[in-house]
Amino acid sequence: MATTALQRKRSSNANHAHVRNLPLEETGDGALCTAWGVLHGIRAGLEHRGMPGVAGRTVAVEGLGKVGMALCGLLHQAGANLLYYDIDAGKVAQARQAYGGVAVPAGTIHKAEADGYSPCALGATLNPATVPEIRARIVAGAANNQLSDAAQDRILWERDITYCPDYVVNAGGVILNSNGFNSTISTNLTARAGDGGLRKRGAGTLFLS
Repeated sequence: MATTALQRKRSSNANHAHVRNLPLEETGDGALCTAWGVLHGIRAGLEHRGMPGVAGRTVAVEGLGKVGMALCGLLHQAGANLLYYDIDAGKVAQARQAYGGVAVPAGTIHKAEADGYSPCALGATLNPATVPEIRARIVAGAANNQLSDAAQDRILWERDITYCPDYVVNAGGVILNSNGFNSTISTNLTARAGDGGLRKRGAGTLFLS
């Protein structure tokens, strides 16, 4: 969270097992792709609730990091009315100058009068304190692990609030960073009768697609 492509590249040099796919990422950051997926998640959620399209709808965005700010831009272009909050006053000013909208006080974005609530900051924002106060019809955001516990999902359902799972809605950046992944095979892939597969002989890289 809140890392740049350069920081991830440096991390990859130290631990390639957990930070990879950098050549593709260097062609463009995944934040916009993530935000694009969130936009479509919001659209799908609204449509499910009988509100097709985002034009004229009010969306409350919590968190104005790279993804949250990009999402505000996409929502603005689509004609949505924006509410937003971030702990960084500079980012709030940036959003207001670029996209208009209304900044809301700390601790209130989740209960704003809106058609959609989009958590794009820290996880566990859907918790016993916030879920009973949510007024939006749908929740669709980029933050990871939005539910503080499994019970909150059921409470949202009982309150007739459509929750679009974060691991689906925010997958755009992961799809970008995994597309065209190059795999180097260092051991034989057997092709003997009964075990299937391929056999690679000699050095080099086997490209899988």
